[in-house]
Amino acid sequence: MEKRRGADFLKRLIEVALPIKEISAESVRDKSLRHGHISTLHLWWARRPLPASRAIVFASLVPDPDDAECPQAFQDAIHRLLKGDIYKPIPPQEDTLRNRLLSFIARWSKKQLEFEAGKISTPPAPKEMLDENCLVKWESSINPKIIGIARELVQAAYGYMPTVLDPFAGGGAIPLEAVRLGCNVIANDYNPVAHLIERWTFEFPYKDGKPGIP
Repeated sequence: MEKRRGADFLKRLIEVALPIKEISAESVRDKSLRHGHISTLHLWWARRPLPASRAIVFASLVPDPDDAECPQAFQDAIHRLLKGDIYKPIPPQEDTLRNRLLSFIARWSKKQLEFEAGKISTPPAPKEMLDENCLVKWESSINPKIIGIARELVQAAYGYMPTVLDPFAGGGAIPLEAVRLGCNVIANDYNPVAHLIERWTFEFPYKDGKPGIP
């Protein structure tokens, strides 16, 4: 068996683990969001939730930091960017680089943990279920600090910003989140309506929108 070499052969985080419950909770919330959401352009019949799309794109791009062949530069970036208590894994999870990276993608808020432990009787509102520092939260999409961390981690994994290809992009959720993560994106769809939605979603705003908005 040929030894894996380079970024294209590394085991990706998505192949190992994802915080599915947490991502799902924010994806349910995503269905009710309207202001500033791409669904207001056109109710695409097979719309992908943005939180799930962001998590999948990110976890597909970065390697598993606990893998023996993970680049040292990527592990160092996690040490530098995800240090401290903000992304410290919730017990009984071990404090490993992989678990810190998963906590960055999505983790329960303090209120949600207290509710699950029976310390409070009222469940948190949908927008309060996840920690405010999570990548998949709706508010994180315009948070330059969190998006900046995600972009630095992707850059550290490759040494450059990779290109994401989506030839069946539909309503544009996958390419939008890839653009948000700083990647070069090539996207298209045979359906002309979908193609127009894609251009209005992630091409025109980046060319003609307000500066400084990720």
